[in-house]
Amino acid sequence: MPISLEGLVEYLLKEKSSSFNFLEMMLTVNRFQLLSALKKLDGIEVMEDSVKVDNRVKLVISALKIGINPKTISKYLDWKEFEDEVARIFEEAGFIIAKNFRTNEPKRTETDIIALKEGIVLAIDCKHWDLSKSIASSYKNAALKHVERVAKLIESKKFMKWLVKWETKRDILVVPVLITLSSRPGGFINGVISVPISYISNFAQNMDAWIDQAGQFNVEIKRVTINEGCTKIDAC
Repeated sequence: MPISLEGLVEYLLKEKSSSFNFLEMMLTVNRFQLLSALKKLDGIEVMEDSVKVDNRVKLVISALKIGINPKTISKYLDWKEFEDEVARIFEEAGFIIAKNFRTNEPKRTETDIIALKEGIVLAIDCKHWDLSKSIASSYKNAALKHVERVAKLIESKKFMKWLVKWETKRDILVVPVLITLSSRPGGFINGVISVPISYISNFAQNMDAWIDQAGQFNVEIKRVTINEGCTKIDAC
């Protein structure tokens, strides 16, 4: 009888560790079948007679790649660990990261992650629920609301000061991105890039192919030089 990978992943996400003996009994499999299944999963540490979860998001990503239903596993993730893993992946890909970027002017807004690399800012909204299982209107609504947030973000002096700190280029592209817990391929929703977390590493390494088709905000950084090379925003 084939092992239930979905049952295995769900149990590990819920309990975070287990002995091999218990998993074999629960799944009605032998040791060879269990170990073969565990080799397909990331984010776990396999020990002599037990297994424990080191990174639940990595476990989820590997589960999605082998076809496990996102609805089954989404309830075991919280928003913070999802966002932290997304930020980690982009940081490892060479992006400068700011998490939970809040601004109060001209209007209050918060962006889950802003990721900067080579004159491009990805304004990222993390949805740790499965958009592919939502109705079409909810999908489009999430994209539209994110575009509105990004429009407020680029008007903020705080955001401009952050850009000046980290970016030397004058002309910056700001691109709205949704990162989702989905089994469907990435795509575009009203100009917003939608990337399943299982594809995020590939996207972070090859974003140019996506950027050309995405909706973009153009930001120009204006600087003046004062006092031994210190820099400030011209408009401030």
